[in-house]
Amino acid sequence: MKAMKSMKTNFDIVVVGGGLVGFCFALDLALRNHKFSIAILERKPYTGIDSGITNQLNNVDSQVLDNKIYAISPANIEYLKSLGIGVDAVESDKFGVIKYMDIKGDMAGNILFDKQTAQKLYLAKTIEYSLLQQLLYKRLSDMSNVTFVYDELKEIKYDSDYALLLGANATYAANLVIGSDGANSWVRQQAQIEVSQVDYGVHGVVANFSCEYPHNNVAYQWFNRGDVLAYLPLADSKQISIVWSTKNYQNLLDSASEELALAVAKAGNNQLGKLKVITSAVSFPLRLYTLEKIYARKILLIGDAAHTIHPLAGQGVNLGFGDARLLAKLLSGCDSYQLGDTALLARFNALRLPPVRQMQLGCHWLYRLFAADNLLLKWMRNMGLNLVNELPIFKKYLIKTAVAY
Repeated sequence: MKAMKSMKTNFDIVVVGGGLVGFCFALDLALRNHKFSIAILERKPYTGIDSGITNQLNNVDSQVLDNKIYAISPANIEYLKSLGIGVDAVESDKFGVIKYMDIKGDMAGNILFDKQTAQKLYLAKTIEYSLLQQLLYKRLSDMSNVTFVYDELKEIKYDSDYALLLGANATYAANLVIGSDGANSWVRQQAQIEVSQVDYGVHGVVANFSCEYPHNNVAYQWFNRGDVLAYLPLADSKQISIVWSTKNYQNLLDSASEELALAVAKAGNNQLGKLKVITSAVSFPLRLYTLEKIYARKILLIGDAAHTIHPLAGQGVNLGFGDARLLAKLLSGCDSYQLGDTALLARFNALRLPPVRQMQLGCHWLYRLFAADNLLLKWMRNMGLNLVNELPIFKKYLIKTAVAY
């Protein structure tokens, strides 16, 4: 891996945005085709990341948790392994394991998923964003055909052969630009790709807690009058991360630690006893972004730049990894001049959007159903949970579909 601060140069592919999905795509393609020159373009260099990963892996001074925790599906754990990411090497003390999911409605509805139903060793593994990013960064640093570029982009233009990214320090020419720069994607705006937006009017509040009772590798979820609260088990048997989708987010953010812990414990029916805040709460607005077309001239979007989803199913990053895997596979056999071909980008669009849209709309309508304040709908949705719980074939289909994303 090379790093540059300022130079006018050409690349086969420039990935704008160095999050988990952009990193996975760049690493996957670099491994599949060593001839491609790939740049990962970020505003600022990563600071202290090499020492950070050493400390994390050696369990040195690593007691502070990241409040961004992701639940990675079994399919994507295997994907990360295929990229040489040492997920097993740190599994014992850094990866949480979800073996059961206990989902509760607001009128005694309940459904329980377990690893036996999914026919897997687990339903998901939980990991801190920062640790997984560091593992990917460390792996990318070994790739001779990957360059990290740090610059502030101003505009995207085109000539007859390339997309031109105009930065503060230099101009970067690419056969293909990958926008992996998040839900508020600058690349998407520059490409003038249309997006439909649904604002849920709620925020997702995330924080980490220690708990009185062990979580026993169970993920809990409560639907309550439009709120959705999830407990995710962490590697420590008495630590959890929460995601709380709520209109009451500002009160939670303004609460003292003790008040926040009490509110989260009460909303979770004191399932794990007394809670104690170990990572302060932060929030983010929840919006559904759907796109009919995720590409433009020599530009393609992946991850949250291409689609967002309500977090109730924990599938956001898993959908992004699916983007990365499919795109790397499609591009790996191309010659450099073919990378920005419209027909190729349209093919990815046609292959990828249907499964993404299925998951997006499934989560959207499930949220809408449980947010509706109607007595008949309340009864129907809770009875629906109980009914599904009593239908092993349907329950198996649902969970096997989810863990395959």
